[in-house]
Amino acid sequence: KTKLIMIKNVKNIASQCDIVIKSNKKIADKELINLNQLVTDVFSSLVEDNLAEKPLLSKGDLPEVFTSKIAINMVFHNLIDNALKYQKSDNVAAITINYAEDSKSHIFEIIDNGIGVEEEHLELIFQPFKRLHTQAEFVGSGLGLAAVKKMVESLGGQISVNSQIGVGSVFTFSIPK
Repeated sequence: KTKLIMIKNVKNIASQCDIVIKSNKKIADKELINLNQLVTDVFSSLVEDNLAEKPLLSKGDLPEVFTSKIAINMVFHNLIDNALKYQKSDNVAAITINYAEDSKSHIFEIIDNGIGVEEEHLELIFQPFKRLHTQAEFVGSGLGLAAVKKMVESLGGQISVNSQIGVGSVFTFSIPK
C-alpha cells in the first residue's frame, strides 16, 4: 500500500509540474469563463460517486470572468480538492464559495469545515513541498497551494488564508477585472 501511495504522489507531482509549465506558456491566453459551470465541473470531477455521504457545495451566483482558463481552473481545482481532502474522518465536507467585487477586482472566498491550519503555519502552506501532515494522514505532493499562489499572482491577484483548528479554513483570492 505504501508503494502505491508513493507512486500516486510521484504522478501527482509530475501532473502539478506539467500544469504549471503549460500554464506559464499559456497564461496570456485569456477567454471569457463561466465560473458557475467551471466550479460545478471541478466539484463533480473531484467527488467520488461511491461516497456514502456526499460533500456539500454551496455557492452564490459566480461571474463570468475574462482570464486564463488553465490558471483559474487550477486555482479552483486545488482549493476545492484540499477542502475535500483535509477533513476529519467522521466529517462530511461542506464547502461554501462566496463572491464579491470592487471597482478593480473579483474577490472569491472558499470556506471549508476541514481540520484547519495552525496560525504559525499559514504562510508555510504556500511554499512548495511543505507539508504539515504525513502521507499516511493525507496524501499529497506539497505543491497544490504553491501552484495556486503562483497562478493567482500570475493573473495579477493575491491570495490569503484564515484558519482555525477543528473549524476550517477560508481562502480568499482576488483577480483583476
